[in-house]
Amino acid sequence: APMPPTKKHQGISPQQAEVVAQLRQQWEEDLFDRVLPFWIKHSVDQEHGGYFTCLDRDGSVYHTDKYSWLQGRQVYMFSHLYSELPDRPEAKEWL
Repeated sequence: APMPPTKKHQGISPQQAEVVAQLRQQWEEDLFDRVLPFWIKHSVDQEHGGYFTCLDRDGSVYHTDKYSWLQGRQVYMFSHLYSELPDRPEAKEWL
């Protein structure tokens, strides 16, 4: 399901609006099909809680230190997504 619509951009041409719509669709696909599944699968520390920061491209943890900025970012991101999009099938994974 797409994200809720945003306010119309005033003062842009129909062509620019189409580009914005295409970019939004691409960003949503990247976020929901690639970025979130990767971080949910590899970043969550199932043993001690929190989120691993240092992940390789294949998702392997190469350093177990956890940084407060990422802990806050992950909690904010997942809670914000859940509050905005609770009906998405994968929403329960964000909690």
